[in-house]
Order: sequence, then structure tokens, then C-alpha cells
Amino acid sequence: MGKFSGCLLACDIDGTTLYNGILPEKNIEAIERFKAEGGIVSIATGRTVAALSPILKLYDGFGPSVVSNGSMIYDPSKDEVLYEVTLDSSELDCIKTALNTTDTVGVEIHSGKNVYTVNETKETIDHQVYEEMSALSFNDGMYETIKPNKILYLYTDEEEKQKVNKRVKEVGKKSAFCDTLVTIYGKKRRYLEQMPEGISKAETLIKMCEMLKIDKNKLFAIGDGFNDIEMLSFAHISACPAEAPDEVKAAADMIVKSAKEGAVADFIDYLFDSI
Repeated sequence: MGKFSGCLLACDIDGTTLYNGILPEKNIEAIERFKAEGGIVSIATGRTVAALSPILKLYDGFGPSVVSNGSMIYDPSKDEVLYEVTLDSSELDCIKTALNTTDTVGVEIHSGKNVYTVNETKETIDHQVYEEMSALSFNDGMYETIKPNKILYLYTDEEEKQKVNKRVKEVGKKSAFCDTLVTIYGKKRRYLEQMPEGISKAETLIKMCEMLKIDKNKLFAIGDGFNDIEMLSFAHISACPAEAPDEVKAAADMIVKSAKEGAVADFIDYLFDSI
């Protein structure tokens, strides 16, 4: 049995494992060392299945993973969905509320392996190009039939974001909402993500640990975003990259190197020395 037999390391992607779409070689080497000692390395990301191809092209050795901020457990090695929750169709009224407030908010619907552009803006274009997603067209007749894992609202103006977020959250009675901070092409962008009620990375990570028979004391996690805070608090040992927001740093047990310098590798090195 290896040093990390029965252990699971959950890694956020953007701003943690990847830096501006680049996966540091030292992260790959460290992940392989962790796995060689019996551990499982999983993704825990806000990205949906449609947006995983950039990371899987760079490294395809991840185990079952939490995607879409917890609305799905996906096994990339088998291209298999192990668990899935979707939004009630009534919750799509939030989109209409957002677009009635302003027509400059970008809106995407993520459903399984598909992504639909409801309202195209420069932000949706940048997001889809960066994550290598081919978006499908959307029409009003789909409001009654589509089953979203999440809805993403993308903004160019902070004041507009606050106004739309307030109104959307008033309408979404059966939804969970999460502010997301992502760096794309060197620019930090704040989005609002709408998921099924009660869903988060942490809650679904707990479910995945039960499926894989992973004890909480053998769960490690690293992330840099607001949607990682609950996961970092729950994990036995957690870390965040040096450039993470202060609220995220407060939830993590330790602060490691920046994503650019190999945050995941630095955390794995710590685990090797400490476990």
C-alpha cells in the first residue's frame, strides 16, 4: 500500500491547477507522484463537461470529478456521468428577469455536455473561446424543455452586476447562487452561477467520497475561488494559491505558491512531508 492509499486530492482548475490556460509541468509531475502512492486526484470545478477538454488535453489522468460547481459527478476516464442534478424549468425565469433588467448581460445555459448562448456578449465569446466550448443556439421554445445543470451570468460592469444579481436572486426560489472569480486572458472576471438548490462543490464532494469510500480524514483540497470556500473548510487539509482572495485564504489551512509557480505541486510536496 502506498503513502496515499485511500486518499483523495480535489483540485480546482482555473487559477489553481491552471494559470491562464497553462498547466505547469511541475503540477503534472507532482500529481503522478501522488497517484503512484495510491492516491486519487480529482477535479473540483465550476466548469461543465463541455468545458473540460482544455484541461484533459493537457492531462488526462484525473479520477471521478466534481464539475459544474457540484451539479454533476463525471468520470473523465470513462466519459461517464455518475451523478447529476438539474434546475427546475421554472428557475429559467431568472434569465428573463436578467434580460429584462439589461440586455448587456451575457447568459449561458450549461446542460450535460452542451452549452447554449442565450444572450451573446464579448464576455460569453471570451469565456467560450478560453474554455474551447462550441455553443449551441437557443430559442424561447427551449425554456420548457431544457434541463440545465447551471446558468451563468457574465458581466462587463460592476454596478450592472449588482443590480441584476439582486433581481435574479429574488426570482430564483429553488436555486443556489455563487459568485465566481475567473482570470481569462489576464483579466479577472466576476460571474454569477445559478445551480440547483442545495448544490455546491463541497456537498457533491462529500457524496463522491461516499461513492469512492474515502474517509474525511483522507480528503485534501485546493482552490482559489469563492465557490471553493466550503470545500476548503470541509477537507481534512486544504490549501489555496498565494493570489487567492482574503476570504478564501481564511478558509484554507495553508497558503501555497501561486498558480503560475505550481500551487498544486507545492501542496502535494507539503502532503508528502507531513502525512
